[in-house]
Amino acid sequence: MNERRIHSREAARAGFTLLELLVVLAVVLLIVGMVWPNLLAYMQTATLRDHSRTVAETISHTRLGAIDYGVPYQFFYEPDGTHYLMLPADDDPAAGDAESTVEVLRIPGETGELPEGYAFKTPKGIESSQVSIPGESLKDVPNADIVQGVTWATPAVFYPDGSGTDYLFEMENDSGHYLTVSIRSLTGAATLSPIQSRNSQ
Repeated sequence: MNERRIHSREAARAGFTLLELLVVLAVVLLIVGMVWPNLLAYMQTATLRDHSRTVAETISHTRLGAIDYGVPYQFFYEPDGTHYLMLPADDDPAAGDAESTVEVLRIPGETGELPEGYAFKTPKGIESSQVSIPGESLKDVPNADIVQGVTWATPAVFYPDGSGTDYLFEMENDSGHYLTVSIRSLTGAATLSPIQSRNSQ
């Protein structure tokens, strides 16, 4: 009989009481509550960085288009919107023989769109006109239907020698995190600033 009592007491001590489980759960929830805001902010800024790299790649393609096809190329973004576009600035072929003319006239463009919760912004103090592109100029651009009727900021222009125009714009998520994309005229290269928060300004 005594052996059974001892065994039952040891079995009870080997398990967890409801109170102990509630304490452990409360500690776990407290730790998650402390870590979650930082983790969420990290995920949001990492995603913003990923989307900005995709846009920077399109800017690089725009510069290479100007070099490869021998005509100026333009990069457009939609202020307070999600669309962006690379497009030749001129349909005149580069100097060359007549046989190359047909091929050069088929200069490709490229469209893109940021996901919901992200937008392009014109930095404060930067003058930018509103530009519309006629549908005829978009006829050979893949997925041109997504940018029909979009109003654009004044574009960045790239030239056949690899140079471009000095240019700035911002990319922002709906949590107020943003970064600045800048283009240097001499090299035509795009650089990304560190991510900042408008909420901390």
